[in-house]
Amino acid sequence: MSKIQIDEVIKTAFLARLNKSGINSANDEKINSFQNDLNSILDHLNQIQEVSDSNSISFLDGWRTITIEELREDEVDNSETYNKVKSNIINQFPNSIDNYCVIDGIFSES
Repeated sequence: MSKIQIDEVIKTAFLARLNKSGINSANDEKINSFQNDLNSILDHLNQIQEVSDSNSISFLDGWRTITIEELREDEVDNSETYNKVKSNIINQFPNSIDNYCVIDGIFSES
């Protein structure tokens, strides 16, 4: 992999607004440091790419796919505990209509 050239370092520093931190064409020490940092980052990315290319492992490997037939049936819970909890929640809201909690809208009509 080719290394980043000094003119590319200066351009990148300018685009990233790093020229305010002392990286400019007159500061060789900071440019060399930034160049080494960028090259290290690119080397690391290259290693990741090599690993990605060499393995045919998908990020979904090992995950089980579920079919519709395997999903559980929805069940209505009308137990006393459920109804008590539901009533407590609704009663804590300042506004409720027909056992629904009413909240202020977040969109304005224009």
